[in-house]
Amino acid sequence: MRGEAMAASWRVAGCPVSGFLALARDRDVHDWLVATGWQSDGSSASTDLVMGVRIGRPGVEWADRAADDHDRAYEISRRLGGLSRAHRRAADDLYRDLVIAALEAHIEGPLLRLGRLRAHIRYAGLRLGGWWSWRP
Repeated sequence: MRGEAMAASWRVAGCPVSGFLALARDRDVHDWLVATGWQSDGSSASTDLVMGVRIGRPGVEWADRAADDHDRAYEISRRLGGLSRAHRRAADDLYRDLVIAALEAHIEGPLLRLGRLRAHIRYAGLRLGGWWSWRP
């Protein structure tokens, strides 16, 4: 599978952070993960909606949403092994940025400020609680 080959090539190349994030957002990598039994759990330990905007959904269907991309990033880290905390930070930063982008596409005015605050609170929760699921 192309996704497996891509992941293997990044393992050999030392997996720079930018390449790691590209893997997490690649549809072929998603298909490879699904073919090997993985599925997204949506927005882990929280809702899949932020202020009515969908950021994740449990399952195997392809979706380029914040929580789904974040789940793929963490699963890729488990499979590649040996990824640094910089990779985890990049995955968590990507999650925050994608949640904010999704909110900006659907909400305006004072509610958008509240939405951004909620995105930063979720990000803080990831940084504080996600360490146990990151296996370098």
